[in-house]
Amino acid sequence: MKKILLLVLGGLLVFSSCQDTLEKEFKNPMVYSPDISNRAPGLFTNALTQWKFYIKDYGEWWWQLESGVFQYSGLASRYISYRYSWFEEYDDLINGNGFQQEGLTWFNDYYTRMKSWGLIRDQLQELSGADYDDNVIYLSLTSIIKDWGALRNVDLYNSIPYKGAFQGTQGVFFVPYDDPKEIYVMALDDLKKIAADLPGQYEKMSSGAKALLAKQDLAFKGDIGKWVQYVNALRLRYAVNISGVAPDVAKPHITEAIANLPQTDFTWAIPFVTAAEDLPGGGTWQRGLYESAFRSFIPTGIINRMNFHDLKYEPTIDDPRLPVLALPTKWNDYRGVTYNIDVQTPLYDSGEKYYPYCDNIVSSSQQNSRCMWSHVTYTHNDMPADMVTLGEIDLLLAEVALKGLVSTPKTAGDY
Repeated sequence: MKKILLLVLGGLLVFSSCQDTLEKEFKNPMVYSPDISNRAPGLFTNALTQWKFYIKDYGEWWWQLESGVFQYSGLASRYISYRYSWFEEYDDLINGNGFQQEGLTWFNDYYTRMKSWGLIRDQLQELSGADYDDNVIYLSLTSIIKDWGALRNVDLYNSIPYKGAFQGTQGVFFVPYDDPKEIYVMALDDLKKIAADLPGQYEKMSSGAKALLAKQDLAFKGDIGKWVQYVNALRLRYAVNISGVAPDVAKPHITEAIANLPQTDFTWAIPFVTAAEDLPGGGTWQRGLYESAFRSFIPTGIINRMNFHDLKYEPTIDDPRLPVLALPTKWNDYRGVTYNIDVQTPLYDSGEKYYPYCDNIVSSSQQNSRCMWSHVTYTHNDMPADMVTLGEIDLLLAEVALKGLVSTPKTAGDY
């Protein structure tokens, strides 16, 4: 019996040894597993290009145009009549209506789509020397995305897990929710440290590693100076957010941030299909707008804020953004959709129909008697991934100046 057992164990060891040799010498072509010193770059790019981070996704836009934030905040509308019970019962907070979360699932998405950060952290522990120097920068860059996502979620959901999050590889799946102010302080301090560390980390990289970073970094092509400026823009944004309850925390971050802010809009081309290819049914966020064109009429309140005098556009009087943002009506003027359901229903019932799609701009222009958000600008144009714009920075600096948080070179009005 012992001999049989020994033979069986020996056979298993031989089989295991052969299996290891086969897997080492003949890689499975269906599984890509790069050397550990080359995994961090891909994991960073994976985090950078996640849907609902800088690239907006199809479902998010489709659901919010259906009966969500866009409808209830007065940013877009459809022809309203009593056939839409959700609009009649907009204040029903029990059964959901427009306040349901379809498409707006940033809480869950943050943790599931940010898993690259934990994997990079774990893999760096197995590297040393030149391999470590070539890859540690990816943890810093991915940490920027992680901190930004955490602060965005605090603004939306208040308390969230932060300190103990992303420990799934250690078997830790249930962690406490942290205090929102504490998360703000930790994330802002982490961003400050990252801004200080990035230049030195970049200098330690080999020339080959720097070239690889330029390819993997779809946002800034390996330009660390721009990453530092982006970090400062985030510090400015969230320090201003917290300044009302923690000015002592906010002011040092604002002071340091405004010394080196972005000088251009930080946007970049989405690495997927173009608008023309996407419209028939691709997966990018523009498909959500394309399929929801009949919900994208512009409310009268917004039209009236851009069209000041006559229904026709007058270049020297009206807001110059009007013809860029709005598709003109069949009368070649600019008329919005009212949220007054009693006014809207007779118009609809009397036969004031419209072309409900955005696949034919001519048909929309010939049939629609109310303005839609422009198909030319939004659905037939390649929209970039958006990280931060100069417009937002100026608004933040205006708030800093208005509140006197720190000294600024211009007045709030100038910003």
